[in-house]
Amino acid sequence: MAIPGVLQQFGHDPKPLLRRVGLSLKQLGNPETIVPLATIGRLLALCAEVCDCPHFGLLVGQQVPATALGVLGYTIQNASDVDTALSNLIRYRGLNDRGAFITLERDGVLARLQYSIINHNVAGADQICDCAIAIGCNILRALCGRNWSPTEVLLAHSRPGDRTPFDKFFRCQVRFGAVSSGLVFNRRWLEKSPPGADPLVYNQMLREARQLHHNEPADTDEILILLRTLLRGGLCKQKEVATLLGINRRTLGRQLLSAGTTFRSEVEAMRFSQARHLLADATLNTKQVAFTLGYADVSAFSHAFKRWSGMSPVQWRKSQEVHSL
Repeated sequence: MAIPGVLQQFGHDPKPLLRRVGLSLKQLGNPETIVPLATIGRLLALCAEVCDCPHFGLLVGQQVPATALGVLGYTIQNASDVDTALSNLIRYRGLNDRGAFITLERDGVLARLQYSIINHNVAGADQICDCAIAIGCNILRALCGRNWSPTEVLLAHSRPGDRTPFDKFFRCQVRFGAVSSGLVFNRRWLEKSPPGADPLVYNQMLREARQLHHNEPADTDEILILLRTLLRGGLCKQKEVATLLGINRRTLGRQLLSAGTTFRSEVEAMRFSQARHLLADATLNTKQVAFTLGYADVSAFSHAFKRWSGMSPVQWRKSQEVHSL
């Protein structure tokens, strides 16, 4: 909804550009309109090209306040503390964005709020992430105060020719070429109470968010993609994964059964895939592979690998050597 205004700042009529991706001003101005993330990506990439502005997505994100998220935005702003607010953002993100997922990781004294697009090959992915991280920063400034700044900003794309717009907006160190995009900040901010938070408004908005979320049909393909992405990241507990997906454990189980799989099967498949990848590295011995995968000893790993492949890790390695001859 902020895109037309930013285009006009560059002196461009938004109508013809919107038409090129199959949209109109009326559609973009209607909060009920559902636009595929791929379409938004193409539009942001087109706008960046036409305006000769590599940080166009950042400019759009800067214009989006927390309240632009509707019911979810007001739920966030009226939460008892930042931790609760971000938990609701993660759980109900599908009300506003079903093309990506959000995670909050805690590591020592730091917390990391991450935004990850499900389909990394979508056009304009860099622009989308810049936009989303800017919105995330706006949300945290609404919760912690206008002068709030993260400790570090991570962006999963190469450094632009001019980084000044990023430094000016985030007011902290911005690291380009990161593994994933996100905001890093001190964990103590999670305990802060948002200014002006109203518990009555919070409870009302939370009920509406839950109802809207309940009415959203679960997309099994999306669930599987998200699940496998989280498993690759090292999460292996069903309850934790379900929470990050914004559903409960039983719902996750039902969704996976309808897709002909189970949580345990997905974990086993991911471990088998990782094991084969590591065993293909001749510089690693079996003990190192077992340790990397989190096994207490080699025998436990060997037993699991034989269950997956029908042969021991040593036998599998020899079979690969024969195939490569």
